Amino acid sequence: MADRKRPEVLAYYFPNWHVDPRNEAWHGKGWTEWNVAKYATPRFPGHHQPKIPVWGYEDEADPAVMAKKIDAAAYHGIDGFIFDWYYYDDAPYRQRCLEEGLMRAPNLDKTKFAVMWCNHDAMQAHPGSVAVPRSPLASAAVTPEIFRRATQYCIDRYFASPAYLRVDGKLFFSVYLLPKMVKELGGPAAARALFDDFRERVRKAGLGELHFTAVYVGCKYQDGKPNTQEVNELTAAAGLDSRTDH
Repeated sequence: MADRKRPEVLAYYFPNWHVDPRNEAWHGKGWTEWNVAKYATPRFPGHHQPKIPVWGYEDEADPAVMAKKIDAAAYHGIDGFIFDWYYYDDAPYRQRCLEEGLMRAPNLDKTKFAVMWCNHDAMQAHPGSVAVPRSPLASAAVTPEIFRRATQYCIDRYFASPAYLRVDGKLFFSVYLLPKMVKELGGPAAARALFDDFRERVRKAGLGELHFTAVYVGCKYQDGKPNTQEVNELTAAAGLDSRTDH
């Protein structure tokens, strides 16, 4: 038992606490998720709102800010971060935290990072309501060309970093809504061909092999549980290395 390796622990990270051009176009100059926290109001006696962050309303695109988070994570046994990552039409979204903050932090060697492609529409949630949904702010539909552009962006910008997470020596890459992406790419066979091409491009870049995983949100549920057979069949047809949930 003594020689058993400690599992690596990574935290999912939602990077919306920095200024992004799309957010400014949708919500106003200088808008970040902090605006939502600041405008929280008490709704019942003893409801203490708004909550004031101990470190203040910091800009996560600042390397010094992310260096503090890296130190705090490492101190508490968190080995790294899996970033929610978005790509709408022709460009990434909410990526400055990763690219300008974490990847330029002076203590990057103390952590690992990876990306999870959040291929869902940008919803109008500020203000918004689950009960009365509004039209999406941006569509996350993935065509073969968008898939190639987005994955090449990751190859060019992230995968060569020594801090990028590897599983058994393979680069970790995750997709959030696998059934949605497979359908949009033309079905399991067409998606498998694009996934295999992605793997080959990673090899040609001299980066080794890819560990392609997916969150199985979107598969049908039975009695509150995912349809295991459907999940297994889709995972196998797409040629994935693993699947997960969060």
